[in-house]
Amino acid sequence: MSARYAEVVVNINLRREGKTIRRRQEKAPAQGAYDPLGSTFHYSIPTSLQGHLKAGHMVRVGFGPRVLQGIIVGLSESSPVAETRDIEALLDPEPVLSSPQIELARWMSGYYLAPLLDCLRQMLPPGLFRKAQLIVEPAEDASSPEELSATERALLSYLEEHGPQERRALGRAVDLPDWEDALEELVARELVTKRWTLAPPSVRAKTIPVACLTVDGREIEAPLPDLSRAPKQLGALRVLAGSDDPLLSLGSLCRAADCSRGVVRALEEKGWVAVLPSRRLIDTALSPREIERVLAEDLSRAPKQSAVLAYLRDSPGAAEVDKLQAEVRCSSSVIQALEEKGFIRRWRERPRVLLQLSPLREAMEEKLGQMEGLSPKALDSFWIEEREVWRDPLEGREFVLTASPRLTPEQEAAWDKIRAGLRELFERRTPPAQPPVYLLHGVTGSGKTELYLHALQETLAAGLQAIVLVP
Repeated sequence: MSARYAEVVVNINLRREGKTIRRRQEKAPAQGAYDPLGSTFHYSIPTSLQGHLKAGHMVRVGFGPRVLQGIIVGLSESSPVAETRDIEALLDPEPVLSSPQIELARWMSGYYLAPLLDCLRQMLPPGLFRKAQLIVEPAEDASSPEELSATERALLSYLEEHGPQERRALGRAVDLPDWEDALEELVARELVTKRWTLAPPSVRAKTIPVACLTVDGREIEAPLPDLSRAPKQLGALRVLAGSDDPLLSLGSLCRAADCSRGVVRALEEKGWVAVLPSRRLIDTALSPREIERVLAEDLSRAPKQSAVLAYLRDSPGAAEVDKLQAEVRCSSSVIQALEEKGFIRRWRERPRVLLQLSPLREAMEEKLGQMEGLSPKALDSFWIEEREVWRDPLEGREFVLTASPRLTPEQEAAWDKIRAGLRELFERRTPPAQPPVYLLHGVTGSGKTELYLHALQETLAAGLQAIVLVP
């Protein structure tokens, strides 16, 4: 049987929110006394997510009027509070933390008297957590009345022209002294709506341009001699033709062909390369059966949203956002609302570069007449796109092992005791309840770190693992 409730650590500032959390937990004594270090909250698991959530999953949850990120640290069949809110969405299909990491974070929180959220953060990459932001947008199908102040009209006009805006960014854009009061008046008159959402990630994926040549090597070799006047381009094509990797990065290509990126730019200047602009794409995130259910139940009172979802249902694949908005005649707020509900997904397709070999064919036919070896299909098979890669801060660096320095007599005396204790510990079949503890006393530069390294080496040589915490 699937769990019905999830215990979630919510991404909030405990110092700033402590009083609010304390008041809420005092109203629910079953939740236990307020604990500023390990504050977790119980949420209901909706039917669509039951059986799909695990400890360590990152989810989106409601917290007061806001929408925040949270990490599931436990699942259960019951909740200590009578009323719980549903988890809104699963943000990543793979858990961001493992069960041992969560257990370690709980121990760190209790031992070091640190908030559980802060302990979990130490095991996550920077930029994974996102802040909540307040978005304001014009109400759907709302008409602008005549009796508006100058500031109110300026705000409404800006929102209608530029779409949804983060509240503080809107204030900076209009730069009017009484904009906050005017905005609240527009909200009260239901001309503008406010909603909380997650801010864009502060860290983006790293991408590199990659080149792909899906032409058979024998097809490309025929006209290669005709590029004798451009040896760098000739070398680049030969590398691409002989590469086992169909998506060779530009950096790797330039290194292998011993050419600069200007070679590729030269192709564009000659008209052999066409740069395709980036596109904003949108597609449904639901199955055909789910789409019909959502149209009949969830969107029965939202005609614009229904029209967008029906358009995507009838499209053979992903649609361009601009084209969809033009044909359905909807604003970006309609699409944003569907995305917040998890019914659609949007992404930006990276700019692509397509190598147009037709001008090359004409130029070379005019000079040498030897381009018949390439088929028309092959001529349009070379393109360049952005490809996501892992960041590696140690890439290109080499670390040479050196012999350990000779220990001083004081270090030798301390190391003999530590090594004897470690070896005695390693020989035991079961670890003791309290492992041995050693305190090294010495001024800065006296060589304490060298003994830490010796202890690490001794532990690794025994086939075990070790952790070093450096202040």
